[in-house]
Amino acid sequence: MGKGRVLKTTISLLGKVDPSLHNALSKAQKQAETTGKSMAKGMKNAGAAMTKTIKGFAKTAVAAFAGISAAARLKEFAKQCITEAKEAIDVETKLGTLLQNVAKIQIRGPNAAADAASELIKVGDQLERSGVVAGDVMVAGFQQLASFQLDDVDITTLSEGMADLLAQTKGLNATQSDAVSVANMIGKVMTGSVGALTRVGIIFDENQEKVLKMGTAEEKVAMLAEVLKQNVGGVNKALAETDQGKMVIAENAIGAVRDEIGRKLLPIVADLAVNAVPLVEKAFDRIGQVVDKIAPHMQNMISTALPLAEKAFAV
Repeated sequence: MGKGRVLKTTISLLGKVDPSLHNALSKAQKQAETTGKSMAKGMKNAGAAMTKTIKGFAKTAVAAFAGISAAARLKEFAKQCITEAKEAIDVETKLGTLLQNVAKIQIRGPNAAADAASELIKVGDQLERSGVVAGDVMVAGFQQLASFQLDDVDITTLSEGMADLLAQTKGLNATQSDAVSVANMIGKVMTGSVGALTRVGIIFDENQEKVLKMGTAEEKVAMLAEVLKQNVGGVNKALAETDQGKMVIAENAIGAVRDEIGRKLLPIVADLAVNAVPLVEKAFDRIGQVVDKIAPHMQNMISTALPLAEKAFAV
């Protein structure tokens, strides 16, 4: 029955309207309208309170989840940095360990292997800046060369040729495993087995082959460096000048930054993890508190609505 309308019910008894029935119905109409207004007002107040609380909850939840999302991204970045640092440290440790077994380094003194490893790491970094082969990839090859009793001087002499051979055979995607394989080929040639490199297209003339089979260690190193230069010299730098090569150099540079960050994070990673947990817990506690605030308003709305509805329908 619409608001403001007068209920007119005519019930005739022998042609006359029953006044008592008419009054009762009019009273019921007014009571229903009053009850409806009270119910609407109560619903409006409860709904407004709930809306305000929900808006506060939404704002808090968005802020909390944004913080959690940012923390998650930071954690993932830190994890990547630490992983790359661990890989670099692993291969550098192997290099230092194998250099300790090289006779020509042992006679220099107790710190010679560590010094030699440090210098070779710098050589790898320098090659990374000028080509497409990453420094840690080169270091992986260096540690394998050390297993053939080559010292840091020998390895430095062969390093550019090894980088070119890696670039020639693996293009822009040389890995540490690839470097170890190439180093094994070079190491076998140093033992007189030239066939290891001929299978990947490296050509020797008779004199070169003779030196590599019969010469002294120093003569073999010098000759092999010359052979590599003649066959694949400049490939690493040439690829670095291509558009794709420039992208690889940029990625290697970014990787070097991640490596450095990872090395700094490693000593404190345990503390970082421990301190991050309370922050996340605090954020979820805050969300829980807001949810607790919503519940009474929902209950209030229900408590207000039900009696009014029962009263209206009881008329």
